[in-house]
Amino acid sequence: MNSTLTKESIHADLIRMATRGSLSEDEALLWMVLFHTHILRLRSGVVEAGCFSGANGEAGAVSALTQRSCAALIASIWPASGDERADYKYWYLKYASQTPFECAEDIPQELLPGIQRLKLLLAVDPRVVEIVPEE
Repeated sequence: MNSTLTKESIHADLIRMATRGSLSEDEALLWMVLFHTHILRLRSGVVEAGCFSGANGEAGAVSALTQRSCAALIASIWPASGDERADYKYWYLKYASQTPFECAEDIPQELLPGIQRLKLLLAVDPRVVEIVPEE
């Protein structure tokens, strides 16, 4: 496990650890929804100094990502690099057409069990303190 993460590697590392490298398109979209609508609170010292570290040993907050950042994240970790899914535009358009949610309240009931499952996967990571909806 990578002990200290950077601003650019946080989300990718957490997904890789949670999924162990196995990622379907449906699950990728759920990760995008989660990271676009939620804030991550990480244990102090997890993220390299100066990025998001909390003061006095408190958890550092990682803001929700933009749709474009979520798309780039999924494209960067997609297992088949020659595949169209390794291009952020693929995910950006897919998110906009299938899951265009801007806040946690927008997420439909039928997707909530999948989002909750991802939150539980992250919750067992010792680096993660909590995952909360962005306000």
